[in-house]
Amino acid sequence: MEDADFHVRAIRECGAYFTDKVAVKYRIGSPSPMHSPNPDELQLKMQRIGHGKMQTKSRRERGALELYAMALFSQVLLRNERARPP
Repeated sequence: MEDADFHVRAIRECGAYFTDKVAVKYRIGSPSPMHSPNPDELQLKMQRIGHGKMQTKSRRERGALELYAMALFSQVLLRNERARPP
């Protein structure tokens, strides 16, 4: 969800093109360059705070309907990606 706001702004500015080919490989989950595989309580707290700030800004600028629509869209994409055989 970190990049959802960026993607929405990029699509609004430049449009979108859908392809059935792999265009970008993106690592999801731990370990990632930004997050420890064994996060301590402070890191988890900071992630929750950052997520809340992002949601608040998006809700204020774009409205709750778009925020929750993007969240649902992201969850569907993640679920489909996890269900795909390796």
